[in-house]
Amino acid sequence: MTYNGFPVVTPEGRLVGIVTKGDLLRVACAAFDDPRVWTVPVSRFMAHGVLALRPTDSLARAVEYLTGSKLRSLPVIDAACRVVGMVSRNDLMIAITPENTMSDHARPFDARLSDEFRRRLLQARETLLGTVAGTDGEMADREAPAPGDATDRAASLSIASLVSRLGGQDKRELDEIADALRRLGSGAYGICGSCHKPIALARLRAVPAARFCLHCQTAQEVVP
Repeated sequence: MTYNGFPVVTPEGRLVGIVTKGDLLRVACAAFDDPRVWTVPVSRFMAHGVLALRPTDSLARAVEYLTGSKLRSLPVIDAACRVVGMVSRNDLMIAITPENTMSDHARPFDARLSDEFRRRLLQARETLLGTVAGTDGEMADREAPAPGDATDRAASLSIASLVSRLGGQDKRELDEIADALRRLGSGAYGICGSCHKPIALARLRAVPAARFCLHCQTAQEVVP
């Protein structure tokens, strides 16, 4: 993978800035006159207050950020501002290629795909809940045993406690994941809620809880 920007993080992994290849090139040029430039802390020439994406952001938003900021790549952060990945323009171009598009004939949404996206949705839910789980015990409590078990009820209470601590944005994301799991169970998952056409597999893999295809999502976001 090739990225134009590199996130600068704290020891805890929280994003504090970004350094681009252009920044490094300027440092290299300055080093010809003064080699001591190589010892200057990154904080002296990194960009502060940078744009960042969330794991649940739409492809449309990623396109908007990358084209609007004229950057070639952006960091992806979780609710605690920890860097969890990077997205580049090349990643987006790959995501919207025709071979990654799911169609009724070429790519039926079969049991294999259902299992894949159930795992992705549950993993996204675990990631959100993990941001507010204060102890290892709470993390373990979220492992749900067989339905109807007494410990299953305790696990449900533990999850409810964690959900109550989520912020507004995280709570909305959790609700979207729950809606997506319901659609998966009813057979409506992977179908755009606006145009009723299949959503591209690449979009679903990037945003498992997506309710709309990229075209319809973009159209909604540009409406004043």
